[in-house]
Amino acid sequence: MRFGETRDPAPTTMEELAPGGLLAKLSRMDVVARRAVRGARSGERRSRKRGGGLEFAEHRDYEPGDDLRFVDWNVFARLDRLVTKVFIEEEDLTVALLIDASASMDWGNPNKFLFARRMALCLGVVALRAGHRLRVHGLGGACPSDLAGLRGGSRALPLSRWLLDARAGGESDLAERVGRVSGGRQGRGVLIMLSDCLEDGPADAVRRAVSSGWETWVLRTLCPEELDPGANGLAGDLRLEDVEKEGAVEITVNRSLLQSYHARLDADRLQLESDVRRAGGRLVELDTSLDPELVLFELLRRGGLLR
Repeated sequence: MRFGETRDPAPTTMEELAPGGLLAKLSRMDVVARRAVRGARSGERRSRKRGGGLEFAEHRDYEPGDDLRFVDWNVFARLDRLVTKVFIEEEDLTVALLIDASASMDWGNPNKFLFARRMALCLGVVALRAGHRLRVHGLGGACPSDLAGLRGGSRALPLSRWLLDARAGGESDLAERVGRVSGGRQGRGVLIMLSDCLEDGPADAVRRAVSSGWETWVLRTLCPEELDPGANGLAGDLRLEDVEKEGAVEITVNRSLLQSYHARLDADRLQLESDVRRAGGRLVELDTSLDPELVLFELLRRGGLLR
């Protein structure tokens, strides 16, 4: 078996895609999409979910034209200063899942494409149960037609069927594809891209999504063989072949080469995080060997995507 070649069989059922009763544990979770609004001019549209749509965030100095109902008179009495309350607004929300299905994703143990689809199923189920609109798009590969307009917990079945039928292969132009699918949003939107980000364009893809009004997240999915190849069996004289483009290189794996690899990987991670942040998005790196519950209940909650 070649280095990094996936050993596990592909899932064929929703239970195999999300084993151990994982979906049943997501009932109280929700996708976070927040923005600060000034008084009632933007904040009068209240959420239909969870009993309200306004949550106090902070104070700011009063500006002429602000609604006097949102002036904090207690602060004025204490400090002789006019300030206005700023609130967090919750609106009707669209969640878009973009799954990278390029050939590089179908690699590693645990497999990156399987891990990305598992996370997409969980995130999609969270969004559906919370009453949000859900869209699903494949980036490259051989994926079914895009899903759009899904709503309600009962729509988890067509979501799982889409993910089970998706196949990885070929290349993916992230920026071009994101540019095409990021339009047509209704209300607020959170776009979540699951990708190994090994091809060019992740930051450009984020920039296009953000410019279309999406709150954009990149969940970078890497496997143990990529994060620490020496500890996962890469050794000796090897011929490395590009799974997406023609080309190969012969190498001898030694300590110096591995040290150089880790330095390049660290630099790439820092650069990608900086590029995504400057483009207006947020990035979370995920190791496919992590327990899905740890990812959902710890990493993505702490990162601010879920609550």
